[in-house]
Amino acid sequence: MADLEDRLAFDTFSFDARGMGESDGETGYANTEQECDDLAEVLRHLVERGETIRAVCGHSKGAVVALMYASRSDAVPCPLVVSVSARYDARDSSAGVARFSPAQQDELEQTGRFEWLSYRCGPEPERPHRRKYIVTREDIERAAKRSLECVASMAETTQTLVLHGKADGTVPYANSVRVDEAIGRGAASADIMLFQGVGHNWDAAGEGALLASAIGGWLEQRTLNPTRRQSGPLIDHLSHQRGR
Repeated sequence: MADLEDRLAFDTFSFDARGMGESDGETGYANTEQECDDLAEVLRHLVERGETIRAVCGHSKGAVVALMYASRSDAVPCPLVVSVSARYDARDSSAGVARFSPAQQDELEQTGRFEWLSYRCGPEPERPHRRKYIVTREDIERAAKRSLECVASMAETTQTLVLHGKADGTVPYANSVRVDEAIGRGAASADIMLFQGVGHNWDAAGEGALLASAIGGWLEQRTLNPTRRQSGPLIDHLSHQRGR
């Protein structure tokens, strides 16, 4: 995902979420609402600069944030949304407390918090600093209640591309199937593509190019011909998709 913006034939803008990369503040295991607020501020800033927002794209937690943001009634209009490897909710065994090690679960039980991981941050390319990613009992409880059922309230003018690797061992692809189904219960429309043999991070040989081709082709199609869901040469030739 790191070089996706370089592969797309569109002007792009990316930013570090709070507590990540060069951004200050603290990240959190269940702070998607805060990150939605951050995304809203970024988009408002771009609009004030005279930019036109064509699409919002996110991966994993970023995809959850993009989908939740696009479901808000007060959102800056973003007619196109791209969701890559999003988690619908915490019902499956890969989510919640079960995803953490026995030692981390014991520490959570005893102290109400634990250090999930330590990650590099700061200016690229060195990323000279390290931050601790702390998970609390309250985080787990909030995450257990979060769901992307909100996508059913997306505006009719919003179109979404949902992508997921079928070999994703972090967030099973069934989550994206549920995202697609939830969007279908509302007025908006979505296309979904499921890719055989692709994992969560899209970082194996050829997967970055595959992802860029799927997203770039879909964006071009929807920008030039902004109709609702279509089955046509674009979707067909990319294959690996689940149509409906």
